[in-house]
Amino acid sequence: MRKLHLAIVLVLTATVAIWGWLRSQPPQVPLAAPSVANTGQADTSLPALNAPVNDFANVIDQDSAMALDDTIRSLRRDTGDVVVVATLPDCGSLESIKACSMKLFENHGRGIGQRGKDNGVLVLAVMKSREARITLGYGIESIISDQDATAIVETMTPFFRTGRFGVGFRTGVQDIVSRLRLARAGR
Repeated sequence: MRKLHLAIVLVLTATVAIWGWLRSQPPQVPLAAPSVANTGQADTSLPALNAPVNDFANVIDQDSAMALDDTIRSLRRDTGDVVVVATLPDCGSLESIKACSMKLFENHGRGIGQRGKDNGVLVLAVMKSREARITLGYGIESIISDQDATAIVETMTPFFRTGRFGVGFRTGVQDIVSRLRLARAGR
């Protein structure tokens, strides 16, 4: 039993060390390539969302990013629901945060959440337009309505206005997670 405990501690220590190193690396954000059509506009491709926290605008502090990651992974392990946080400097040539959010939610054909369950949530903030939005999978809308999502964004924005993006995201994600856990406990 003591050897098992030691092995678990070593694995956790290595995981924390690797996570810290990964978080210190600059994000690899693909640049928009010029369109081949003669429209004069850049391609509107957006980065893939490969982790629970995707801070492409570099505005979330490391402690908050780690706390968000832990909270989101715990929810997924316990309920199967998927929450993804993303920040972008801008939405490229997309005209609105709604279009940007929907395109990100599609996540290059992979989507957010489990296929057939539509149990994904995207929490997005765009720095240039100073907007935030929560996009819900259809399987989540019976638990969190669009009005609820708007209210959650409204609790986050005072923190964003003062530059405390990590705290804002933690507040919003905790509200989402609490609602999902409560609903899933009553299955």
